[in-house]
Amino acid sequence: YQRRVRAHEWYKDFSQCLHLLNIVHSALVSSDSSLEEGVTSVVSGESFHSSRLTTRLMQQVQEPLMLGSRSIPGWCEKLVNQYPMLIPFDTRSIYFNATAFGIS
Repeated sequence: YQRRVRAHEWYKDFSQCLHLLNIVHSALVSSDSSLEEGVTSVVSGESFHSSRLTTRLMQQVQEPLMLGSRSIPGWCEKLVNQYPMLIPFDTRSIYFNATAFGIS
């Protein structure tokens, strides 16, 4: 029972951290679009990309059994849809093609 409580607390903390990252990213993107011409932003959008999350997502997408049975974990969809700033566009595109059209 204690393990479940700890896991839930960890997930809650992690969700709050992701939410905070989303807010920071949104603030930087909106401030980046309002910058004067010729002024560059201190932080690029690529600074938020996570190589570990990208690798894990690609591992899930490259599993034919997971794709065929449509049993990709829920965290993959949540990550791609709610926190796209963490995953490069190329990887999100691969995820979309694999989940929308299945195995080819």
